[in-house]
Amino acid sequence: MRIKYLKLIICLIIISLFISCDRHFNPPTGENTPVEIDTTKKKVMLLEFTGVSCINCPEASKKMHDLIDNYGGSVVGIAFHPLGDVNAKPFSDSTIIWNELGRVLHAAGGGPGLPGGLVDIMPHSGNKILTFTNWESKIIEASGQDADLKLNISSSYDETTFEVSVDIDIEYVNEAGENDYLAIYLVEDHYIAKQKDKKETLENYEHNNIARAAFDDEYWGISIYNDITDMKYQKTFTYTVPQDNYWNEENLRIVAIVYDYEGTYSVKQIEEDFLFDD
Repeated sequence: MRIKYLKLIICLIIISLFISCDRHFNPPTGENTPVEIDTTKKKVMLLEFTGVSCINCPEASKKMHDLIDNYGGSVVGIAFHPLGDVNAKPFSDSTIIWNELGRVLHAAGGGPGLPGGLVDIMPHSGNKILTFTNWESKIIEASGQDADLKLNISSSYDETTFEVSVDIDIEYVNEAGENDYLAIYLVEDHYIAKQKDKKETLENYEHNNIARAAFDDEYWGISIYNDITDMKYQKTFTYTVPQDNYWNEENLRIVAIVYDYEGTYSVKQIEEDFLFDD
């Protein structure tokens, strides 16, 4: 009889131990439950000043292409051909790719010789224009940072009216800055035209990342601070593609940049959207 009681007691002890262990390892609930933090990584802007008569620009453009390719979508490139710069002076087949947009931004950066570039900062008088050999080190410095905002772009093209429509959706993670500006550029890739390269002229050179136009002709973009509600900004922009300047709509993409205007000029986020999927 005593043995039966002893076995019963031992069984109860074992069961209680299992129950207590189960309670001990149950995940916390209620206020103690871990909450996943939603973070958005910032992409890096690589801005290039270039020109078709610049003999060293093909080497810089190749570097830009390699960096964009190597960093797997975390780097967005845009190239400006400044109107009036002797090194950007075009041949007859590339007249349209140098423009006033390029001239204005180039001049704001001090009008340096070509090629040159900036990483994650918009042109202004305090810029230090970088040679292409220094681009990657700056990209490494800027990579992997948490962004202050989420920037989403959705674009469409009306083949009847030649109108590009762009929906911009911004959601701030951190507080918006009073100097926050939004700049939207229409960029073209795969433009075939002549290009000087060292001691020769390349007849069928492929120009990429060409900044063709700014939406609403706002080269620096627009202030968005007063239009932010509940940490969000939403707006639709349109641009009519000229039909007399040899544009190829199938090679167009939208590049949108949110940056600190009249402050540090640093880029807070950059995104791109291809008008036509491959």
